[in-house]
Amino acid sequence: MFPPGPLRAAGFAALWHPELIAATALLGAAYLLTVTRLRPRFAGGIRVPAARQAAFLGGIAALYAAQGSPLELLANRYLLSAHMAQMVLLVFVATPLCLEGLPEWLLRPVLARPALAGLLRRLTRPRTSLPFFIGAFCIFLLPPLTDLGLADPWLYTLEHALLVLAALCLWWPVTSRAPEVPALEVGARLLFLFMIEVFMTLPFALITFAPSPLYPAYADAPRVLGLSPLFDQQLGGIIMRLGSGASFGVLLARTFFGWAAREPARDPDLVLPADRAAPAPALEPQAGGSG
Repeated sequence: MFPPGPLRAAGFAALWHPELIAATALLGAAYLLTVTRLRPRFAGGIRVPAARQAAFLGGIAALYAAQGSPLELLANRYLLSAHMAQMVLLVFVATPLCLEGLPEWLLRPVLARPALAGLLRRLTRPRTSLPFFIGAFCIFLLPPLTDLGLADPWLYTLEHALLVLAALCLWWPVTSRAPEVPALEVGARLLFLFMIEVFMTLPFALITFAPSPLYPAYADAPRVLGLSPLFDQQLGGIIMRLGSGASFGVLLARTFFGWAAREPARDPDLVLPADRAAPAPALEPQAGGSG
């Protein structure tokens, strides 16, 4: 039966956070209103495809699942695997989906400010965003910092906020459609995604293949769902690896196949341009002409 034993006494509010349900619903409604009825009020406000609208709504649903569902209580008090699932939802699901769903014309009033656009450009350069993200992800997984965060709700919230900021910087070069701070070219984007996946093997290996539990706060917590501390830790590493790998795989496939679909149109020997008129047929000589 869910929730497991120690969570049953928590009550509905502690498990499901009605205030976050309301905030998620209001944010989703505001987004849909902006990209539909209010869109003509924005300069260059072109229609946002339904798939991108669904991506944004899926992103804020993932945010709620990470911070407002029983997963939050499990991650805070009982299971490292729940903590890793929470991190996966925040940085590998919610952040790229929300970025994918934000129309560039909605960001333009902010990006039109040279100082803000310049700051974002510096933060999202691969040589900045990749070390920033990998460093933050690995540092916040260090056992002393993890245990400190579990003991202090404000520090725990700050860690999550910094991880989301690092994830925004990481995913911007892959998902951006804003000409002020554009995404990487296709080749550089593929290489960037590959490098992220390579670097993510380090925290996965350290957590999954450790011979003993690394996190005292989780090792000493009451056991739920029948998971031993070591198996819980191994499961957490696997969740992190599968979640990050799935996110990178989707973005790699989308980038590659999007590039492959555009390439034939750039080759004049393969596709006749639409605006190139076909040659007029030669006129046959008329029979019985004067001579």
